[in-house]
Parts: sequence; structure tokens; C-alpha cells
Amino acid sequence: AIAGRAAGTATVGIMQRLHPHDPSGIILRNPALGYEVLIIEMRFRGDQHKARQLDTWRGSSIGYKDPRTRLGELADPIRFPEEAIAKLEAQLMSDGAGADAIAAQLDQWPIEGTGSLFKLEHLPVIEPHDAPGGLDWRGWDWAGGESAAADRTANARVRRGTDRRFYLMDTRAVRGGPAKVDDFVRQQHRDDPAHLQWSLPRDPGATSIHHNAYVTRELCPGRTVRSSREDGDKGHRAGPVASQASHGNFIIVRHPGWEEARAELIDFPYGDHDDIVDAISRAFMEHVTQPEEEPPMAGLLVHVQR
Repeated sequence: AIAGRAAGTATVGIMQRLHPHDPSGIILRNPALGYEVLIIEMRFRGDQHKARQLDTWRGSSIGYKDPRTRLGELADPIRFPEEAIAKLEAQLMSDGAGADAIAAQLDQWPIEGTGSLFKLEHLPVIEPHDAPGGLDWRGWDWAGGESAAADRTANARVRRGTDRRFYLMDTRAVRGGPAKVDDFVRQQHRDDPAHLQWSLPRDPGATSIHHNAYVTRELCPGRTVRSSREDGDKGHRAGPVASQASHGNFIIVRHPGWEEARAELIDFPYGDHDDIVDAISRAFMEHVTQPEEEPPMAGLLVHVQR
């Protein structure tokens, strides 16, 4: 339940959460709007509730305090006992709505806390010395906005290990205009070993073609760089990565920024940002995509007409 004051009047909104950017989500991220936020989740989450972990979260200014202290304690076990809640949760799962629907309906948060497409338990973290050798690709995702809410230019280095599994070796992201992005790309070129190949997204139109040509010529000369068009939407591109993760074949290697990368994977596709996820998807696809042109074959080709 949300209540706000404007010019001596009260505006009250009562809603089930649907999306991180639904009206409740906008109010949660913008305290300056002056709303009083009341969250009563069915199973008590305390400080572990995602809304209460936001940087913009503020407690009640009218003195409300949830009387529950035990995690998982029901909001009203008399009107809504454990048996009834368990039955509702099972029904939501069997109907195909899934854990996200349970989170929205009962937890007052639109995404199940352990991830939607990428589950927390499917994203193990290992130390760098435990990662096997293999072939690396660095994927990129372009952006150029300077506002606090703008998308970022991001990259991700993904390795296909000698054990045939996939390892997220490192990730970086920066928000800024063209000059800042250029410096970011140059620095990454200096930091990466010469043999590491890059993959750049190519959007339809001449602008993207010229931009990738500029990056290859001016910002990372001497490096092997490929560019290809983006097929499908972001969810479609991330799907194969999530599939590998669900089978234990995608591992995060600890690096500066690994926690941000994992959080973005867990929040995908409903999170505030998906730039790192897109860069991961691009690097991953370089490992698994077959060449567009088949290699020439020697021998005799005979056409038989029936």
C-alpha cells in the first residue's frame, strides 16, 4: 500500500507488483516524490526483502513497524494459515506462473529473489587459479549516455575451458559520452593480451558499421576483431547461456566487478541494467556459433537426377 500527500490531499495506491518499473517500483526508487511506502509481505523477509535493500529505501515516517521478527513468519496465520499459503504457492507453480508470480503475489516484489532466468544456485564462483585454460572471447555491448539512468558500454570475457565448460573471466562497464567510451576501449585494449579476440555488435544501418570500423582502426589496431548483427531480443540471446548455467556449465571466476555481474544476471530480464548480460551473451555465442560459410571441400561432387 502506498500513500502520498499533495496539496493537502492524499493519494493512495494499492497494487500487486508486476514489474520493477511499475508505479510501486518508480516510487520506491524516487523518495523525493514524497510517498509513504508500506510493504507487508506474506512471509516475513525483514532486511532481506529486496525493496529494503535498495539505496533509496527509507523506513516509515508515520511510525509503522512490522511486529514480526522471525523470517518466514506469516502475515496473518489465522486468516491465511500455512496450509492455505502452501496450496496457493503450489497452484501458482503448477499453472506455469512460476516463482516470479509467487514473489509478486505474496512477497510484494516482482522477481523471485534467487533469480528469474539465471538462478543464484546456478552461478557458482571460483578463484582465478581454479579456472582451467582455454579459448577466450571478449564480447561488447555499446551505449553512450551520460545520465545516471543511461545504459553503459560493457564488455565480458568468456572462456571455453579445456573441460568444455564456460567461465566468466572478467567484466567491465562504464557510463559516459563518446570520449569516455573511447578511453575505456583503449584501456581495455592495453590491458588485454594480444591474442584475445573481440566481438562487436553490429546494428542495422551504416552508423554501426562505421563505428565498428572506427573502433577496430583507431582504438584497438593489431587485434583480431569480429562484428556481427544482433539476432533476436536480449532474452533470446541470453537463453543459451542460462541453459548452460542451469546444467552447471557456466561458472563465474572471481574478479573486480563479479558481484555486479552476478546481480545483473539474477535480475535479468527485469533489472535496471542488462549491458553486462548482453556482453556475456555475445562472447558466449562466439564460442558456439558455426561459421557462416562452410569451408571448401575437396573431392568430386556428383548430382544425380532421378
